[in-house]
Amino acid sequence: MDYVTDDLVHLDVQSTALDATFFPFEEVLDQLLLLFSRDKWVAQHAATATATDTAIAQFPPSGVAPFRGLVFYAAPFSYLYEPIDEMYFGFRALYCRYLCRLQHISSDPRDILTLTKQFEDLLIEVDPNLFWHLNSIRVSLHSRGPSLEGPFTMRVRVSP
Repeated sequence: MDYVTDDLVHLDVQSTALDATFFPFEEVLDQLLLLFSRDKWVAQHAATATATDTAIAQFPPSGVAPFRGLVFYAAPFSYLYEPIDEMYFGFRALYCRYLCRLQHISSDPRDILTLTKQFEDLLIEVDPNLFWHLNSIRVSLHSRGPSLEGPFTMRVRVSP
């Protein structure tokens, strides 16, 4: 069965074709993310899941709407595991325990808002002039979510 969200998964995976590090794994990553989007276990066991989340029907079944860059969360697993089932369960465990928090907005100190606040505090401590300059030209440091995700996903260096 195909879902409407499958096209979003395919588009995201195609972005790996532009990355020399991950393009050989394009088909495997596509399969992995399609499995992930259909896995009801994710919706029930993600660190950010609530009783309400698990009681209602999710679409896609994983409860994770495909977003740009999801493939880069999964891509490093293509170097760690060869069989797709091992790759999938490794990725699923990491996503459910940690990566889901990068997409979750709440007051929980382990979620993205606190990480964003820590980024701002660090910038003020390390380079207050840069902080005030960015503030004066109206660069919002509170919307830095995607740029904070980057170091966790797209900046992972892989040794040949």
